[in-house]
Amino acid sequence: MLDKIGTRRSVMTRSIAKELAVLFVLPALVGLTHMLFGLKLFQVTMIPQIYGTVVVPVTIFLTLYFLYYLLTFFIYRSIVLRKRK
Repeated sequence: MLDKIGTRRSVMTRSIAKELAVLFVLPALVGLTHMLFGLKLFQVTMIPQIYGTVVVPVTIFLTLYFLYYLLTFFIYRSIVLRKRK
């Protein structure tokens, strides 16, 4: 629809990025909270040296989640911003 009214591609790309970011924030927060509670709950049964701090699992989670966001962004952008014929 934005293409039909003459919106620039850069504006549409930023709009797509913001729209997807909004959709990814809440599940990311829920996932982080779930992971932190799980680490705390099973801290007794795990080897303490594996996850000495919370930084390692949080970094892994956020990196994988960001890669998933980028993949979704590029696929969604390629669908929405198809080349004009």
